[in-house]
Parts: sequence; structure tokens; C-alpha cells
Amino acid sequence: MVNAMQFLLNKHLQDLNPILAGWSLKQKPGNHVPPRQNSYTNLHYVTEGKGVVHLDGNDYPVHAGQAFLILPGRTFSCTADMEDPWAFRWVGFNGQLAHSFTQLPPVFDVPDGMLQNLLDFEQSHEFLAYQLAGDLFLLYSAMIPNKNVKPNYAQYVMDYVQASYMEKISVEAIAAQMGLCRRHLYQQFKKETGLTIQGYILKVRIQEAKQRIIQGYSIKETAYLCGFNDTANFSKLFSREEGESPREWRRLVLTALHSLEDRKTKDNQA
Repeated sequence: MVNAMQFLLNKHLQDLNPILAGWSLKQKPGNHVPPRQNSYTNLHYVTEGKGVVHLDGNDYPVHAGQAFLILPGRTFSCTADMEDPWAFRWVGFNGQLAHSFTQLPPVFDVPDGMLQNLLDFEQSHEFLAYQLAGDLFLLYSAMIPNKNVKPNYAQYVMDYVQASYMEKISVEAIAAQMGLCRRHLYQQFKKETGLTIQGYILKVRIQEAKQRIIQGYSIKETAYLCGFNDTANFSKLFSREEGESPREWRRLVLTALHSLEDRKTKDNQA
């Protein structure tokens, strides 16, 4: 039986990129891994038994259900327990978010449900790197402190509107999702963008409507595809924003496009 296995995974992912992963069956009592260093962050999860990690002159006892973290360039060694030697699995990774793991202690309890792909895999396969990256993202979201990151309320609203402009949008509902009162969200959005939320919703809808009109949709189809209640209301708001009715705007744009095409044709023939 193979006592240990290691697989190369590097897919050059940007944020959290698994490089190597492997597993070791229950080790011999007192088995000692001599001092070594890695050029990447290495996370070991103890699946059974216990042992000790030797790091920076300190000894850290580890037992099943815990993980120990080795940072790049740090010299470490480890020793299996004499009476209940450990078995573990590991994943080495880098990426733009890897440095965030320095906020974790060298040894920590792993929350239930985390690292399932690391625990289950027995051989390398095409999607293993992505599955283990998912494990790392879950661990990151559950354990990495994020208190210093200022919420970007405006970006959340803009992303929401971009995804939902064709539907009925309630500012109150957006505020409730963010745990804010409507007035506070309104003030924050206005401060960060210079626009009201309703003004931004209208801006997005008009821009999308212009695309639909150019693509050949009727005015009625465009209105309903872009979240307007009816054609009359759409035409009124479009005229106010663009200075032309939707039909006149389409005529002017198509005339300009045809003129440009004719000019290109003449230039190519010259």
C-alpha cells in the first residue's frame, strides 16, 4: 500500500492557486520530518492522530480536526506522536490572496464542512485544482478577518442594477439586503457617484434601450425588455434624457450609420 502521495496541480489561478496537494497515511510512531522550507503557503489538515509542529523555535501540538499552516520561506519540521501518530492531507498554494492567510495562527481548528475536496480526493484529475481552490476560498471567507475592508455600497447598488434593470427595482429592497436604511443608502450612493439611485437606474435602462433599438427591436419590445412599465412612459423618459423620441433617435442613428458605411465604401473604392 502507498503510504503517501503528492500531485502537481498548478493552473496559475490568480487569487488562490493550488500548486501541490497530497496525503499521508498514518505514520510510524515518532516519525520525524526533518527541517525544510517551501516557496508557497502550505496547509496541512490532520485527519487522525496527533503530532507536533516545530516552527520558529516553538512546538505546536496538533490533533485530528486541526490544521497547521506553514508560510513561504519559514523553516519547519514535524514529529508524529509516539502513541497516536497522525495522518494528514495537505495543499500548497500561492496567489494574490495567499498572503491573507498570515492572519491565521500556526495551528487552528477547521470549521465543519470545510476542506471536503481535500479530504475526499484520492488521485489527481482535471478539476482537482479548481475544487481545492474552492476549499481555500471557503476557508478564507470563514476565517480571514475582513473588518478593515470598507463596504462599497455604490458598487453593490450598481452591480445589482446592472443585473436586474429589466425587473422592477425597489430601493428599499436593496437597502434591506445590505442591512441599511433607505435614507442612508441613498446618501452613500449620492456621495460616491453624484447620482441618485433612481437616476442611475434610469441611466442604465436608457443605455440598454439604445442598444435594443439599434439591434432592431420595436419600441414596445424595447420598453418591456428594459424595465419600463409601458411604451408611453418609456418614450417620455427617453425623450427627456436624450432630447429625441425613441423613434427619432433610431432614425438619426441609422442615418448616421448608413452614411458612415457609404463613406467607407467610397474610400475603399478610391
